[in-house]
Amino acid sequence: MKRQYVSLPPSDNRRGSALLAVLVIVAMLSLAAYTYSEVMLAEYEASIRTGLLTESRTLADSGVDWTLSLVALKASEEPPDLFNNPDQFHQIVVQEGTEGRPVGYFSVVAPVDAPSSTAGVRFGLRNESAKLNLNALANSGLTEDEVRFFLMELPSMTESIADAILDWIDADTEARYFGAEAEAYANFYPPRKPKNAPLLSLDELLAVDGVTATLLYGEDTNRNGLLDANEDDAGVTEPFDNADGILDAGWSDYLTVTARESNLRLDGSPKIPLNTNTLTDLYDQLDEEFGEEVATFVVAYRIFGPSNRDEFDITPTGLAGGDFSDLSLEDQAILDDLAEGISDAIANGGQVTRNGMDLSSGGDFEIRSLYDLVDAEVEAQMEGGQQTLVSPWSSDSGSLSASFPVINEAFGVIDSPTIEGRINVNEARFETLMGIPAMTEELASSIVSAGHQLASGRPNPDLAASRSTNCWLMVEGLVDLETMRLLDPYITSGGDVLTAQVVGYFSRTGISTRLKVMIDASESPPTLLSVGDYSRLGAGYSLFDWQQGTEE
Repeated sequence: MKRQYVSLPPSDNRRGSALLAVLVIVAMLSLAAYTYSEVMLAEYEASIRTGLLTESRTLADSGVDWTLSLVALKASEEPPDLFNNPDQFHQIVVQEGTEGRPVGYFSVVAPVDAPSSTAGVRFGLRNESAKLNLNALANSGLTEDEVRFFLMELPSMTESIADAILDWIDADTEARYFGAEAEAYANFYPPRKPKNAPLLSLDELLAVDGVTATLLYGEDTNRNGLLDANEDDAGVTEPFDNADGILDAGWSDYLTVTARESNLRLDGSPKIPLNTNTLTDLYDQLDEEFGEEVATFVVAYRIFGPSNRDEFDITPTGLAGGDFSDLSLEDQAILDDLAEGISDAIANGGQVTRNGMDLSSGGDFEIRSLYDLVDAEVEAQMEGGQQTLVSPWSSDSGSLSASFPVINEAFGVIDSPTIEGRINVNEARFETLMGIPAMTEELASSIVSAGHQLASGRPNPDLAASRSTNCWLMVEGLVDLETMRLLDPYITSGGDVLTAQVVGYFSRTGISTRLKVMIDASESPPTLLSVGDYSRLGAGYSLFDWQQGTEE
């Protein structure tokens, strides 16, 4: 029996497959369109952030210019507070906000110099003279042992690292006793050569034999001067730390490469150079401004020296240097002409005298410190015989507190517009003070405990005026006159190189630029020495906290 095959009508399955394919294609196109829109939105947001980031740099640059303008008013009749001044340095609006556009600010920030984890920030600048100027130290003319001693008080410092740092900076190529010069660095990989020149930044120390980032910057990996959570967690997150609740900022807390102070008067005019070779000019300037008694005493001191001191000639030179005979070629030519005129006057029977004193032989004694003049007596050969001249300036605390600021403003022991490297005793740390010759542990502790600054970081207003010069150490009974004469070449209460971090930022966005700036106000107008971009290390500060309560 034959099978019969029945022909069936065409199936509808093919039309169903086509519909499914269409749905898949539509879905894929929709997904592609969505992905494209997401990518475009992300690109748009990235372009907005990039634009705001670029603008945040201009906000920070505005803060730098603003800071320079305020520093320029430092010597005005009403100088601004540069130390802690939130009204002038915090949350300054540069760009007003609009709908959909955040407000643009800048703040000028410095850390409160306190070791605990609760130490915060202040809005102002930091005085670099509170630190030890390595460039001034390496070229101070002090002995190797004296210079090394300055550094040996720093935490974790060794004799070999101290000498290696100094060898890296000083101009000669001869290694110090524990140091390292070209021969040692030739064995490094890659080989390097010592700079044998002043440092431009502390970062350059990382090339010195034995110096590491941990020694130089400690736990403060983002360089904000604050103890952040990751810097106090026993190394759970970078960096490694000891979780002791105290920020170890390494040697950066004690060292600087630029610290100087103005040696001009507040109005910018030169001080009277006490160690000038031209005693006639010295006498006449003193006579005109302070009268005959002061002029006679100071010039007599230069000629005859003090009669009531046996060790007047060993007052140390100090960090500022002590070669008072350094003169430009122009100044030397003037002195040569003057000396020739004096010589001609003597040869012709003339006299170079003031108030009965013969000035023709010049000054044999240098004034290394203004405290050399305090309580000094001079046996002077004057017309009519020998006379005992007594200093117009007494070490009595009441008298000194009134007189010393006047002579400090008017007299200069170094004929230079600036003085390099003296340490500000109002703001220096204990370890920095301990490196100073004639400093004792008891005295350094007393200075630090004297409390120039309140817990908030603001200067103590009751002390600011009385501590405008370093004579407060004597006035408040911390040191005697002889100790002050030894300390004075190394210490100051001033300093005109200022640093801060300037942060430009926008509200609500977290976008910011952080700059580290160094300003030299030792001469007018102030100059911007350096600008470093720390943005790669993070915002550094809680910008959200700064903006609390701010209307936008």
